[in-house]
Parts: sequence; structure tokens; C-alpha cells
Amino acid sequence: MNLLYGELGHHSVFPKCLSLGPLRNLHHAKHRKEELIALDDDMGIEISSNDKKIDICEKVKNSPDFEEFVRGCLEEIVKQREELKAQAEAAELKRTEALKQEREFELEKIRISNAAEVSSVASTRIEKSKNRLSLKNRMQKFDAQVSDISMYLALFERQARTAGMDLMHVTSHPPTRDLPAAAIGQF
Repeated sequence: MNLLYGELGHHSVFPKCLSLGPLRNLHHAKHRKEELIALDDDMGIEISSNDKKIDICEKVKNSPDFEEFVRGCLEEIVKQREELKAQAEAAELKRTEALKQEREFELEKIRISNAAEVSSVASTRIEKSKNRLSLKNRMQKFDAQVSDISMYLALFERQARTAGMDLMHVTSHPPTRDLPAAAIGQF
């Protein structure tokens, strides 16, 4: 059993009981007898079952290895504290990197989404432009002397559907600039 850091995993045993300062107050430590017995075992000190807490403290204090043992304990405490600090810093760095990657991922998602929207809008404009050009190329100019306007409009609707145009946006009156005056009178 390692009593260096006590049962709770921190250095509660040695700074109070075995500090290099006032060695005369060792027997006034606020530790259980079992903890002091375990300390004696760690240091290799023999005790009897009749020894009281004060006797155990005196044996520890008078041990030739006492100062060396305490120095080693303190060095171990410092070493473990530094390791914990390094682990905490590594965990913080890892958390920061994860947040950075997540932000970069979200930013890239937004960029891709925006690029897709721009591409979609541009593609829709090009398609509409192509549809208009396509419809313009498919339709012959209206000739009032040869054709009937209702037949021309029916053909226009059919060609617009084939080109994929939305007929809701097609006006009910075709542009009259290309129509002769006689055809306009039929409206």
C-alpha cells in the first residue's frame, strides 16, 4: 500500500506529518494509527502491536532514513504534480484542436452550401436562358397571311412545355412587336 498520497489520491499524509520543518510535532499529526503503521512498513521500521501513536511517530522521526524518505516523498509529489499538469495541458490542447476542427468543418460545410446555391442559381439562369433561346429557335415567326393565331398559340404552349418552361410565367398576350396589325386585331 502506497501511503504517499493517502486513500484520496493526493498528498495529505506527508506534508502535515513528515514535513522537514517541525519534526517535534510529528506525534500531533491528524492521521490514524493504521496510516502511521503503513508508513512504518514503507520505511522498514519495526513496530509492536502495543506501540501507541506517539511511539510510532517517535520511531519514524528517529529513523536514520527519515529525512531521505521524506525528501523522496516530496520529490515524488512534485513529479506527480508536474505530470498531472502536463496531462491537463495536453487534454486542453486536444480539446482546443477538436473545437478548431469542428469549426473548420462547419465553415467548409457553409462554403460548400453557398457554392451549391450559387451554382444552382447560375444553372437555373442558364437553363431559363437556354429554354428561351431554344423556344425562340423552335418557333417560327407568326405569319398572319399563312397561319391562324390560335394554332400558333397552341403550338407555342406545346413547345414551351417541351422546353420545360413554367407556363404560369408565360403571359396571356404574346409580344405584339413581331405581329402584323391584322393579327393583333384577332385578340
